[in-house]
Amino acid sequence: MTDKAFRKQKKRVQAILDRWVGPVGFGWNKIDVEWTREAASEGEGAGVVGQATVQWQYRQALITFNLPVCARQKDAALEEAVVHELCHILIGPIQDYSDEACRQQTEFTVTCVTSALIWARKAGRKDNAKPGEVAVAIQA
Repeated sequence: MTDKAFRKQKKRVQAILDRWVGPVGFGWNKIDVEWTREAASEGEGAGVVGQATVQWQYRQALITFNLPVCARQKDAALEEAVVHELCHILIGPIQDYSDEACRQQTEFTVTCVTSALIWARKAGRKDNAKPGEVAVAIQA
């Protein structure tokens, strides 16, 4: 990966982080970010946009982004992947990779939380509801 391509992908990911970290409340955590130029060519790391390592008891996380993989993602897919890694911070206390079934349940849970957050943000843009306002009138 050239320096120019590295800077471009880093800027793309950082823009997504900037859009999500504050508004969703991840700012309560210390989040370190690492950037890799070379994605794994095979095994578990191949094709993975990012990986989060969470120390939930200290509200700390490290997210490593594989920029060559990021470069292959369309904007919406990249945003989903970045939010997914952030959501690992939310579920850190219950994250369990003790066996393959637990790992799959953890990833499913993170994916569901990711989808909910993205959906809620899109819905909020459509109806322009301010925090604390009810956007939909409920009829009895």
